[in-house]
Amino acid sequence: LERLQAPLLTLFVRTGKEVDALAGDAAQLKPRFASLRSMCRIFYSLNYQDLPEYFEDHMGEWMKEFAKYLTYQNPVLEDADEETEASPVDVLQAAVE
Repeated sequence: LERLQAPLLTLFVRTGKEVDALAGDAAQLKPRFASLRSMCRIFYSLNYQDLPEYFEDHMGEWMKEFAKYLTYQNPVLEDADEETEASPVDVLQAAVE
């Protein structure tokens, strides 16, 4: 756990900055959103039963990023014609919720 906690947070924040920088490029955003979803699932797996001290100490950083994705909207990732498959944003938001 000690070897994973800090790198996971660093990667999560760094990927979030990349998402901000690549806001107009759907091809670059889709894999980043898939990665963010995986990181959210890892976060949940490490915290659902007991909150490790590292995550407690860095909760503000995690929650800032989670809040950003709960309200995130980007038309380049939305397909108005798609009725059955969730967008990358919807999939990430479901992982955060």
